[in-house]
Amino acid sequence: MLVKANEEILDGGMSAESVVRIGDIVHRSKSANYKFVHSVLQYLETCHFPYSPRFIGIDDEGREMLSFMEGHVPRELPMTFEQKIEAIQMMRQYHDVFVNTIYADKSETVCHNDFAPWNIIIKNNVVVGFIDFDEASPGNRIDDVSYYIWTCLDLGTSIESNANQIENIAKLVNAYGLEDTSEIISSFLKQLERILTFRMRIVLEEGDQSKRDFSRNAVKNIKRSMAWIHEHKDKIEIAIESIK
Repeated sequence: MLVKANEEILDGGMSAESVVRIGDIVHRSKSANYKFVHSVLQYLETCHFPYSPRFIGIDDEGREMLSFMEGHVPRELPMTFEQKIEAIQMMRQYHDVFVNTIYADKSETVCHNDFAPWNIIIKNNVVVGFIDFDEASPGNRIDDVSYYIWTCLDLGTSIESNANQIENIAKLVNAYGLEDTSEIISSFLKQLERILTFRMRIVLEEGDQSKRDFSRNAVKNIKRSMAWIHEHKDKIEIAIESIK
């Protein structure tokens, strides 16, 4: 990737091949889903939703241009539990925007589909927004909720005790205000299977050895997470019901 003198490489999202900042504008490679993504971002702007970047246009190199969101992505410094609560409540507001809209089609809302710590922006210790809408699509709230909980709690691979993990799952579900939790276990497993399929494809097809190694390790962790959820599913369901 050739970086020009006026371009600053950003350590943001995980989908786009090229993410650079020029002034207050982010330039990033478009996804295959870009037309839907741009319409979603434009709708969020018309609704005065404050936690997403604004779509500005397409630059001369065919990259999408988005407003820069001040803050940092919590990679080296993990999110506090309070920040995890803030993020899932922000997700709830995002989902509510798309209820009964053409963007949700016949689904419940528009899912982000990669709402995770690496796409969350924190400024002055407060969650201020989220980025990387490349995977956005009509879907059900519970799937974004379960995916986010898995990623931010590192289910099955965390140093936290099982009891603490289960309690934190319940707290996050409650903070979101998920009305129907009957499918939470199946949603966890569905999301894990989705990412497992993606990572296994990279292991088999990617030419870059480092990317294959990263995905090979991810596959192991995903399988550990799946086994952990199967093992503790009854306790997870009881904890969620008891905190309502």
